[in-house]
Amino acid sequence: MLGVVQGCVAVGSAERVREAGGRLVAAFEEWLEVNKAVIGEKWYVKLKRSLRRVRTDDVVGVMGAALWVFNAVCNLGVQAGVGVFGVSVHGYGGLDKQSTDKLLNAVAECFRLQFDP
Repeated sequence: MLGVVQGCVAVGSAERVREAGGRLVAAFEEWLEVNKAVIGEKWYVKLKRSLRRVRTDDVVGVMGAALWVFNAVCNLGVQAGVGVFGVSVHGYGGLDKQSTDKLLNAVAECFRLQFDP
């Protein structure tokens, strides 16, 4: 039983939100390490520093972080669409395919949180 609802996410799914946020942060950190040579030291440092401010303890923070990560990746050359039904990548812009796919799937997982009861 999920119990009391806080905002738009039930109390029972709070752990799912934290797990999805943790996977998003881990995938983004991995993506930064793998693509460090391609994105350059300047962007690597800026994104790594900005990642410290990401909030993954509630659904609003996780959704905001997912949107921020998606925009950052697209601004660095990835051409993709992400939604609750999955990911569609049209170009990697010279970035690592495997880590980019993993990161975009983590973003899509976070987007799905908006449909939790």
